[in-house]
Amino acid sequence: MPKRNWVAITQLQDDRTRVAVSLATDPEILAYYAHGFPHLFTEGDDEGPLHIPLSALMQAAFEHSQKEYPDPKPSNLWELDSNFSLSAAVEVNPALNIPSAYEWHCEGSVEVAPSVPEEIMQQFVGQKSQAGIVIVYRGKKYLVCTINFHGNEYPEIGSFFKHPPELDTLELVDADFIALDK
Repeated sequence: MPKRNWVAITQLQDDRTRVAVSLATDPEILAYYAHGFPHLFTEGDDEGPLHIPLSALMQAAFEHSQKEYPDPKPSNLWELDSNFSLSAAVEVNPALNIPSAYEWHCEGSVEVAPSVPEEIMQQFVGQKSQAGIVIVYRGKKYLVCTINFHGNEYPEIGSFFKHPPELDTLELVDADFIALDK
């Protein structure tokens, strides 16, 4: 299987091509991409989609949301899902099944489990409310993959958290699986 050149892939302007090349797992399909887009590949064996560009994950979550909610209410539901429900991307492309590192169901949600540790909640303060929120827990970096705000009170995308948010659920994945800057 050809080895992907992640730097070149993440610089593609066309979202669909970037997502397709990033998420492909079939060796035959990857060989076709390598033939058609040789600058997106280098010598060696492909390590697989272990460093998925955050933008590809967001696009897949957006596409899942469009499929699930053809007439979204509220009107920004697709954008909310592409920022706060990244685990939904697996519905569109199973290759995006990044293992969950931690998941909490907070008090007041359907399932009650131990609450999110305070050290995690405090790290939201000062971060932008959008895809790419990084949390350090037990000395390791994690990406906030899915976050459900209590009462569906979602913050404005791109605004800064001034205090820890009230959550129903929170899922973290190992940040090593994601190219956060792409």
